[in-house]
Amino acid sequence: MIPEMMADTFDRYVEKLGVPAPVRKMDVEAGDAVFVGDTHGALDVSAYALAVARNSSVVCFVGDLVDRGKNQLHNLLFVVESAIISGRVVIVRGNHESTLTNDYYGFSDELKSMGVFDLIYPHIVRLYGRLPYAFLLNSCVLAVHGGIASDLPSLADWESLPMDDPEPSNQGAFQILWNDPREYVDGFLPGTRGEGTYLFGPDAFSEFSQKNGIRFFVRAHEVKKAGYEYMFQGKLVSIFSSRYHKGKAALLRLSLEPDFRQEIMIVPDEGGPILWPNDPL
Repeated sequence: MIPEMMADTFDRYVEKLGVPAPVRKMDVEAGDAVFVGDTHGALDVSAYALAVARNSSVVCFVGDLVDRGKNQLHNLLFVVESAIISGRVVIVRGNHESTLTNDYYGFSDELKSMGVFDLIYPHIVRLYGRLPYAFLLNSCVLAVHGGIASDLPSLADWESLPMDDPEPSNQGAFQILWNDPREYVDGFLPGTRGEGTYLFGPDAFSEFSQKNGIRFFVRAHEVKKAGYEYMFQGKLVSIFSSRYHKGKAALLRLSLEPDFRQEIMIVPDEGGPILWPNDPL
C-alpha cells in the first residue's frame, strides 16, 4: 500500500502542474522569495528551508533533490507533497531529475534497495518530464538549475522547448540543466561535464539578460564550499544546499521590493542547534 501511495503523490503533483510549461511564471507584489540549491537527499535542509520560508511569498527548489546523498526518495516526496499543498512552493528541474543520472549516482540503487523501483520509478520519470526548466518571478528574476543555453537567446525560445523528455534529449534543455558560468570565458566554450555541456561568460550572460529583461539570476548545480558564490558583478548567484559534499548548505532570501535586498542563510550543521533567521527580512 505504501509504494502505491508514494506513486499517487507523484501523480497528484503532475496533475496539479497541468499542461507542462518549460518556464513557470509567477508574479508576486510584495514579500520575499527563498531559493534552495541542490539538496541531494538532505531532507533536513529541505525541511529547514520551508520552516524559515514560512512567511515568504515563494520558496523555489532549484533542482537536484535526488542522487548522491541519503534520504533521496523521502526528500523528493517531502518537497513534492509540500508543492501539492502550497502554490507558494515551486520545483525547478535539475540535471539529476533525469534518467541519465539516476543509474549512476545512487537514486535507482536506493529505490531498488527499498524494493520499490518498479512500482514507483515510472511515476517519478513522468514527473521529471513535467517539471519546468526555469522559474520566472515578476518577469525579471530567473531561476534555473544550470545556466543559459548557447542556441536559445530568448525566453520565447525556452517556452518552446519540448516537455515529457526524461533525459532530456533536447540539446537546449540539456544545456539549461548542465551549463556553468565562468568569469574568464568569452561567449560559450565547451564545458567540463561532458559532451553537449558549455561554459558561458559575462558577455553572453549580459546579452541574454538585457534581451529578456532579467535583473537577477539564481542557479545551483555547482559545489560551493561556502554554500554560495556571486558572479557577473553580483547579478548571478549560485546557491548550493547539499549535505553530501561536506561544505556549507546555504539558502538565499531575496526581497521582492525594487532593491532586491538579499540574505544568505547558512543551514545549521546536521545535528546542531536550529538558529532561526530573523523575520521579517
